[in-house]
Amino acid sequence: MIEVTEAIKNLYQSDAFKGDVSFTIDSATYTASNILANSVVITESLSSGTNIDFNAVEKSCLEITLINITENIKELKGKTLTMKQTVLGTDIPLGVYTIDDAVNDGDYLYDITAYDNLYKFEVDVSNWWNTEVEFPISVRNLLISLCTKVGVSYNFPATFTNSDFMISRNTFVDGASGSGLFAKGDLSKDLE
Repeated sequence: MIEVTEAIKNLYQSDAFKGDVSFTIDSATYTASNILANSVVITESLSSGTNIDFNAVEKSCLEITLINITENIKELKGKTLTMKQTVLGTDIPLGVYTIDDAVNDGDYLYDITAYDNLYKFEVDVSNWWNTEVEFPISVRNLLISLCTKVGVSYNFPATFTNSDFMISRNTFVDGASGSGLFAKGDLSKDLE
């Protein structure tokens, strides 16, 4: 756990604040000298539709242009990008993303689009639901199983609201994504 001191909080509230942002892809670290000015864009939304959908699960998107890259970065798609900011000697984690697209836009320029770990839940989990999950199962254990299936690390508390609620299989699914599994229209109607 990182302690964010009052001095760091005050810096973040300043209009003139600029921290040292860096990215790590595999074991290579890229710093401000490798980032095109004003190219870092993080898009986050609870619900991007015209109406608020409390069942929506939306991934965050990171867009960045890396410059001055002398080595040929190959096959970035699917790799993990970790972003941090160093403030007063403290490393503040800013996210872990999976690279979805990396376009070489010149000899030493790469446009990268990456998504947070919700991206990993956008896979078909029908077979997992239909054959691998042992029912009845608690909500907590179902979430643990789903995270394990899609390769996302987790740190759930021992208990949380409805964590012990038991789920029975009321339906088999076809083409259900991990991110939409409990969204309105998929299984939520069967779990009420």
